[in-house]
Amino acid sequence: MKKLLTAVMTIAVAAPAAMADTADQQILDRLDSLQRQVMEQQAEINSLKARMTEGELSTMVRGEVESAIDARGLAQVREVGPVVVFRPNIEGIEFRGELEIGYLRLRDKARGRWAGESHLRDLLWEYGEEMDDVDWAWVAANWDDIVAEEFIDGKRTSRRSQKFSSFYTLFRLGAIWQTSEGWEVGAGLVTGWSQFQDPRNRRNVWSEWTPFESGALALDYAYAKHSWDIASLTIGQQHNPFKTSFVLWDQDVRPVGVTAQVEFEGAFATLGWYDVLNMGLRNVRDDRDVQMWAGQVGYGMDLETVDFTVAAAYYRTTSNVDALRKPWGPASLSDYKMNTADLFAEVGSTIGEVRLAAQGQVWRNLSARRGTLSQTWNPTLNPKDNDTGFMVGLRGEFADFNAGYSYGRVEADSFPAALVDEFSPVNSKGHRLELGYSLSEHMGINSVYRRLNQVRGDNKADIYQVKFNYLF
Repeated sequence: MKKLLTAVMTIAVAAPAAMADTADQQILDRLDSLQRQVMEQQAEINSLKARMTEGELSTMVRGEVESAIDARGLAQVREVGPVVVFRPNIEGIEFRGELEIGYLRLRDKARGRWAGESHLRDLLWEYGEEMDDVDWAWVAANWDDIVAEEFIDGKRTSRRSQKFSSFYTLFRLGAIWQTSEGWEVGAGLVTGWSQFQDPRNRRNVWSEWTPFESGALALDYAYAKHSWDIASLTIGQQHNPFKTSFVLWDQDVRPVGVTAQVEFEGAFATLGWYDVLNMGLRNVRDDRDVQMWAGQVGYGMDLETVDFTVAAAYYRTTSNVDALRKPWGPASLSDYKMNTADLFAEVGSTIGEVRLAAQGQVWRNLSARRGTLSQTWNPTLNPKDNDTGFMVGLRGEFADFNAGYSYGRVEADSFPAALVDEFSPVNSKGHRLELGYSLSEHMGINSVYRRLNQVRGDNKADIYQVKFNYLF
């Protein structure tokens, strides 16, 4: 009896264990079987891909789409046809847009224009080609009176501090086409009321001339760019290709000409020729175009938490620089040239949500000389003593907030006046303070305050700006 009980207990204990081992083995065998099936299916898919041409793949996808259309009873969709048709060489297109709505308030002595020199030019404009007869010695001797007052309809009118304010809209819309031939073609439009508009100002003032006027669009850029491994060539009206601060080159200026660029492991070089102003169709004494030859070399590196860029540039602007101000000028300016050397540096660091960036730039007109009238037409300014400019700035970002401060000094003959920042004109120095908040990834609101003084002179200007910006 005891032997029987022992045998029964042994069987009762061993049977479940044997059953568990069998079940585990069955699961492992099933997993091995499934894994072999997946590998066989993947091998079959790879084989089909290897044999299938692009055309066959396109046919298969089209067939699947056709079947899906029929299954959902949407056969009438086939009759609509393609909505947008591109040429065969177009591989892709990217649309870019910007909308800025803002308020600008300026307080100075010249109602929105930098005082003194601009009024003298406007007065002399009325004389036309008789400007060669201007007694510049008398102008120099009476300069303070000319700056302080102006003649309107034969009457002397005092120019006291005045204010200018407006709401405005700035709108851009453009596209970039990528082609199968290695070319990139870009074109865009921007607000602007005529071909004579200052290229540094693309703001469309609300109801400026007529009630609820709609404004107009002008060409912003139009270029063709071909890229190789480390080099590129751009032809046409293009975004500024040079590394620079906002002071030396206004951000709205679009150089038109030819640019060649090379980049290799952080080092870069840029060489360009630009037709700054065409004089051929103007009734002027000297019809040579204002041209610019420019070159820049530099190096940039982006490390884990620090990035920096350093660059040196040289800009050679040919004769008739003064034509950038008015279609004609006194004879002493007919051969006025500018050869400006420029050094630029920027360094930034990102730690968590905080980013800090510092920027600096200094430039000098190497061809400024005594005995030549300043490009501002101010006979009391000696170009040799007003040939340098610089700016320093610091910018910070934290979460959705950003702030920046900069100080700049742009002497009267340091760089062509028509190309520098609109709110940092030649013969000016001053502070710029900016505060902003990002409402979303592509939308933000910024406020900017500028305090300007003349380098040579006593005029001052306060500029307030609030702007809402959306990129799309």
